Amino acid sequence: MSNIIDYIKWRGDISFDVDPFNEIDALIFSELTYIPFELILNDSEKGESLNNLATKFFSKFDKDIKMGAIIPEDKIKETFNLVSTSKRFKDVTLKHYLNIFSKEEEKQFCGMCFVINKDYACISYRGTDDTLVGWKEDFNMSFNTPIPAQLEAVKHLNTIGAKSRKKLYVCGHSKGGNLASYAALFADARVKKKIVNVFSFDGPGFRAEFLESINDEETKAKTIKFLPRSSIIGMIYDPVGTCVYLKSLGKGMYQHDAFNWQVLSNKFELVEGPDKTSLDVHNLLNKWTASMSKEERVEFVEALYKLVTVNDTATLSDIASDKFKFILGIIKSDGSTKKVFLSAINRLIKEKYFKKEEKKSKASKKDTSTVKNETSHD
Repeated sequence: MSNIIDYIKWRGDISFDVDPFNEIDALIFSELTYIPFELILNDSEKGESLNNLATKFFSKFDKDIKMGAIIPEDKIKETFNLVSTSKRFKDVTLKHYLNIFSKEEEKQFCGMCFVINKDYACISYRGTDDTLVGWKEDFNMSFNTPIPAQLEAVKHLNTIGAKSRKKLYVCGHSKGGNLASYAALFADARVKKKIVNVFSFDGPGFRAEFLESINDEETKAKTIKFLPRSSIIGMIYDPVGTCVYLKSLGKGMYQHDAFNWQVLSNKFELVEGPDKTSLDVHNLLNKWTASMSKEERVEFVEALYKLVTVNDTATLSDIASDKFKFILGIIKSDGSTKKVFLSAINRLIKEKYFKKEEKKSKASKKDTSTVKNETSHD
């Protein structure tokens, strides 16, 4: 069994000239987006090699950096350390780093460009970080497209694409995969021509009505969405492009952790398709959100955000560090907020369980009817 860390150890001595850029490289760059490069990158336009950046990072900031409760920071740091000394990655230059956080705009965005060689570059977008504002922006996708981070991704891609003569790959993990897909769909025409592939790694999709309005088959054909067999995050809404399913050793939500994804040589170890649980999640969430009006979805997201931030909580790590205070805050929150939240959750529960019982009831009646008919013939 091997993952992207093993890939770097085994194939890190093979240059991009010998073995061209591939999907595993794209995932590695997607994971590196969680490194706070603003602490060590002096000139974003000029850029610096991964080797130089890692030297500064591990000598000054390593022990002080906490990426968040759900981000596999130890594995990301190990990845950064390994690529910085490997023949394949050490001279890759990081440029066009942009990190924006705005509570007022409800925007969490981070994008960067990895210059691979004279011919190719990879633009990568960070997934949702530890901030509740970042998660709030994700939930806003249920009623609003584009969200601020999606617009920022388009600007970022256009800025780089307009200046560069290189062929471009665009990628991201989780929310970053959604941003990569959106940016490619809405990039300027001259930038789109430079895009080789778009890789979304278990990123959430888009609402059906939005995708129906997009007539860009060329960009869709360049887009590949990689999902673990039991994906949950990546099965939210509908995909852009081709879906490819891979083997993950993670269970439940840990399927989303890309360090659990299995690698064979320079490709993922694939499986035939999603399992039943993954398909059920996809159908349930789509039906649930479709059962609510846009106004109801807005009310639910706002109520959820009020509940989780009631004690001035700002990050998932804050919640994890003091669960009692968090639960107490929810109990003390105003009645109207809890009513909206519980109403939406009640609808979700009904969608999941009552619909099943209704199907069972219909099937039972049908079976009973069949038995009666057979008895009457006898």
